[in-house]
Amino acid sequence: MTVASVQQSRYRDALAVGEFRAIFGSFVISMLGTVVAELALTVLAFVLGLIAPVFASTRAATIADALPEAAYAPGRSLLRVFTQGAQIGGFAIGGARCSRSSPRAARCC
Repeated sequence: MTVASVQQSRYRDALAVGEFRAIFGSFVISMLGTVVAELALTVLAFVLGLIAPVFASTRAATIADALPEAAYAPGRSLLRVFTQGAQIGGFAIGGARCSRSSPRAARCC
């Protein structure tokens, strides 16, 4: 293994594995009953709120380490654009899904 591949693997572990765990955990929780899922998602949101600043700091340090100094500001801006675009896209998909369903089903979206 070269130094570059080891470094890229470290970045992948720091950024992608945590996201995968959150998605997988949400999927498993969604398969539970309604009451258990609501309680578990509330606890999950609380825990994620506690560790989000640590993850944000890790991501910022990783970007600073992975990109050259001249590319840091554009790289950070690009990350913010994609993050905010994903959030807007999620709201749009959720709104479209709720608008196409009946009022009773939209309450469960």
